[in-house]
Amino acid sequence: MDYIEFNRRWLNAWSERDISSLVHTYYHPNIAYRDPLVPDGLHGSEELEKHLVAVFSGPTTLFAPKVVWPHESGYFGVWIGTREGEAPLRGLDYCEMKDGKIIHNDLYVHQLKELPTESDY
Repeated sequence: MDYIEFNRRWLNAWSERDISSLVHTYYHPNIAYRDPLVPDGLHGSEELEKHLVAVFSGPTTLFAPKVVWPHESGYFGVWIGTREGEAPLRGLDYCEMKDGKIIHNDLYVHQLKELPTESDY
């Protein structure tokens, strides 16, 4: 599987707030998902869809992929997120794959003072 291309398309769906595509194309129906807003995690497509509706009610974030590192069951992906009038974000996703979809996703994210340069990666 081409994780670089998958990650690019997946982050584009996040930028476009395409809940249907995220839930049905990129995430496995038995997804285990964790991010700073749900530190104890959530499980399954229905819970993820409800979470995405809540997340996407806030400011629009544009996600730009930066680095992808494959591992034995998926990949790690680093991205930069930008929001109008706010400090940029740097995120790291740990993704495990099953049947060509993400079955486990842990997201780690923090704010930056400024956009990093390409040499920062």
